[in-house]
Amino acid sequence: MISDCRYEPNEKAIAKSHPVFQEYKVWEQINKLIVNTKIEAGTNRKGEKKYKYIDRPIPTALKEWIFEELQNKKEITFSAIFKKLKAEFDLREGIDFLNGMNPKDKLKGNETKLQLQKSLGKLWDVLGLDSINRQIELWNILYNEKGNEYDLTSDRTSKVLEFINKYGNNIVDDNAEEIAIKISKIKFARAYSSLSLKAIERILPLVRAGKYFNNDFSQQLQSKILKLLNENVEDPFAKAAQTYLDNNQSVLSEGGVGNSIATILVYDKHTAKEYSHDELYKSYKEINLLKQGDLRNPLVEQIINEALVLIRDIWKNYGIKPNEIRVELARDLKNSAKERATIHKRNKDNQTINNKIKETLVKNKKELSLANIEKVKLWEAQRHLSPYTGQPIPLSDLFDKEKYDVDHIIPISRYFDDSFTNKVISEKSVNQEKANRTAMEYFEVGSLKYSIFTKEQFIAHVNEYFSGVKRKNLLATSIPEDPVQRQIKDTQYIAIRVKEELNKIVGNENVKTTTGSITDYLRNHWGLTDKFKLLLKERYEALLESEKFLESEYDNYKKDFDSRKKEYEEKEILFEDQELTKEEFIKEYKENYIRYKKNKLIIKGWSKRIDHRHHAIDALIVACTEPAHIKRLNDLNKVLQDWLVKHKSEFMPNFEGSNSELLEEILSLPEKDRREIFTQIDKFRAIEMPWKGFPEQVEQKLKEIIISHKPKDKLLLQYNKAGDRQIKLRGQLHEGTLYGISQGKEAYRIPLTKFSGKKFATEKNIQKIVSPFLSGFIANHLKEYNNKKEEAFSAEGIMDLNNKLAQYRNEKGELKPHTPISTVKIYYKDPSKNKKKKDEEDLSLQKLDREKAFNEKLYVKTGDNYLFAVMEGEIKTKKTSQIKRLYDIISFFDATNFLKEEFRNAPDKKTFDKDLLFRQYFEERNKAKLLFTLKQGDFVYLPNENEEVILDKESPLYNQYWGDLKERGKNIYVVQKFSKKQIYFIKHTIADIIKKDVEFGSQNCYETVEGRSIKENCFKLEIDRLGNIVKVIKR
Repeated sequence: MISDCRYEPNEKAIAKSHPVFQEYKVWEQINKLIVNTKIEAGTNRKGEKKYKYIDRPIPTALKEWIFEELQNKKEITFSAIFKKLKAEFDLREGIDFLNGMNPKDKLKGNETKLQLQKSLGKLWDVLGLDSINRQIELWNILYNEKGNEYDLTSDRTSKVLEFINKYGNNIVDDNAEEIAIKISKIKFARAYSSLSLKAIERILPLVRAGKYFNNDFSQQLQSKILKLLNENVEDPFAKAAQTYLDNNQSVLSEGGVGNSIATILVYDKHTAKEYSHDELYKSYKEINLLKQGDLRNPLVEQIINEALVLIRDIWKNYGIKPNEIRVELARDLKNSAKERATIHKRNKDNQTINNKIKETLVKNKKELSLANIEKVKLWEAQRHLSPYTGQPIPLSDLFDKEKYDVDHIIPISRYFDDSFTNKVISEKSVNQEKANRTAMEYFEVGSLKYSIFTKEQFIAHVNEYFSGVKRKNLLATSIPEDPVQRQIKDTQYIAIRVKEELNKIVGNENVKTTTGSITDYLRNHWGLTDKFKLLLKERYEALLESEKFLESEYDNYKKDFDSRKKEYEEKEILFEDQELTKEEFIKEYKENYIRYKKNKLIIKGWSKRIDHRHHAIDALIVACTEPAHIKRLNDLNKVLQDWLVKHKSEFMPNFEGSNSELLEEILSLPEKDRREIFTQIDKFRAIEMPWKGFPEQVEQKLKEIIISHKPKDKLLLQYNKAGDRQIKLRGQLHEGTLYGISQGKEAYRIPLTKFSGKKFATEKNIQKIVSPFLSGFIANHLKEYNNKKEEAFSAEGIMDLNNKLAQYRNEKGELKPHTPISTVKIYYKDPSKNKKKKDEEDLSLQKLDREKAFNEKLYVKTGDNYLFAVMEGEIKTKKTSQIKRLYDIISFFDATNFLKEEFRNAPDKKTFDKDLLFRQYFEERNKAKLLFTLKQGDFVYLPNENEEVILDKESPLYNQYWGDLKERGKNIYVVQKFSKKQIYFIKHTIADIIKKDVEFGSQNCYETVEGRSIKENCFKLEIDRLGNIVKVIKR
């Protein structure tokens, strides 16, 4: 599905292989390259030289050279560019530094041009493809035209032939057809950018440089640039463009504008469409959802629609239109499904790494805390070396707080970034001397006490051992742009699309965005993490009562102890650890599993994600996050400098230097004096509670939350575009099989190499090949090898077979090449021996659960069950008659076949009732009355024993009873799975299991609660998106 361009209405996104996009991508890489130059900046109060570092683009002539190299090379290395700079552009080592790419990375070339050149060889020049217009013309044919490349009459190959005849003057007619087939085989990946061809063609003139640049801008663009150069602007995007132009005015005459800045110049700013007051929705009924396929990323599309539906329901439920909407942006939503899969894999890998780190901590008898896990990860990431001294950090000393510290590269007091990429492990003494400087500020001053790197050595070390954001932070010569704005830019496309839809409800100025880092900070700062831990403490405590859990933990301890002991003995090292008995271990484990440290509740293995209500906590924090909170955390460095200037007379009454020198003087004070000042500054990070008693009220409200899930019915009746009602499936009918149907007969696919097997009936199976042409062709191929199947179907033999297929000519002598093959489809049974009996139903029309399959072992497994029916029927014995609950199921496979058959025969499909159909199915099948059916994800209520349940809607107590969500929520369960007569549930708040196979037994869910069967006593509930109980179904 191709998404719309984010800037040009009614334009679709361009394919990444399009020659114009390839040029755009190459310039984007080039324009990121900068030279960081060290220049003198006066002297400090001691008379010592001071330096500052300025960034400037790489020389225009070098940009031209790189661009030309990337037209003919797959990639260019950092070292190649560095050598070129040094040899021809006077780069001074120790003064000038090449930045903008990781030294280990490579700039990628024009992949489309290189692919065409490699495939075409000399034909590139014959066809004159140095012309960009001809490249685009040929690319359009190869990317957009369909058809078999071997068929000269297909749209694809015939258009290629036309192209050859048009431009290939020296090509002989006899060769044209073969060349057309050769060119038609060229394929490009089906990947798309987020911009359209029209948008890129508007941006591209600005990003080109040197002889490829033309500064004949439109009048509109000239006016925009003049305004930025001469007027004050407030918009953050316009401000970014203004700052860029102020610092890089040469780009207006030489080109090479950064792609992001060029986009701002062409399209004003990266914001969503604004709506006037009169254009805003007046009713919740006006809210429309995105249509399927509106966005290229279906996950973003789904999330935006869920947000819109939720706002619609809130507006409808409370009768009040929201006046402001606050949104937290998730960083990984901009990624494609493939990229999200990569992130998921990386997260799993991180989990594996964390487990190994835990083993390291256990071996070294260190607490399994998040802080210690992070310490080991940092230590390993920096390859066990201090980034400031280059000295090895022994694992035995890593946890000694008097020797080593976690250092914020850019101080947390000046920059709101507590992430892994802003931390390193360093010597405590060096960290204290570095104080509240950035790493580069520290190396600018140097050390009189400790043996640290010189600045040049530090830069070289960082370039060798670090990459990405951490490398950027270590080499930062100033406090970076505010981190929250940076994260919002990272999710810019999603922010735009979300805001475009939400703007229609409350207006542009009333949609506020925040990020996960702000939410994380405020969750802990406002004490909600502690309250949530108290709420979930009971689940962790219950594990300590489980013998199976304690046995498992003891077994892990025992295995690790024995392993370490053996390792020491093999190395002939004295092993002094004393092994704990099982009783001693369990006693110590219980004491440390849940405990308090500095009035903070510590729970081993704590995770907020085991309970769905963590989403509600985060949503509340987002709702309470004021723009002022974000601004304060963003502006920590500015607030610090303003405060120092205002209060300098209190702690440095004799200071006479400039304001810019004041911070350095403060950082050079003795540690005690410096600490007193920065202790006062810590209050800048303190954000007041939204209201008095906030954490306590949140704790109470969390107990009242009923979790709701989006209803998921896998078997639907929906209307198509033509207005016809049809069946839609949302799941697989059965487990995957190896076979299918060919001409009504069961067949399966095998590799050609299998024909070479000694025990494989080669000749017999060649006769069973589905394609008569291939069957005969392969039989002849085998004969040519004197029936030596080992040779005929070896790698060389198969290559020979495909060469012969490529050169195949029909009876008229016409070239009819066949696609290369590596597998063939064969029948299970020789079709010549398969005669249909009289009145036998054609296999191709039978259901998949047919009994007449050639191989009985290949019956399909019908996959998941669809419905679990709870019925009520009379159970008679000789002496008694009782009304009891009865149970039955129908699989998704059977339900689909049944619905399909009944729906096909229904006289009026518009009034056809699926629910009534399944009610009749269960009642007729079981001779009982259906109370309700349950699917995975359905909710039920299990009353307490002897509880009086109010089921009469007319009762004055009904709303009060079901509106008491705190009490009702204690007994609400969700269907997890079912089979035959068994059905399993779990508490509605539970999102994950603390210890699988232990916390809730081997099924990780349960049939009974305190000995009472849930299915025997429950009522079905319907819960809306807002967590309200809207319907109670007893029968």
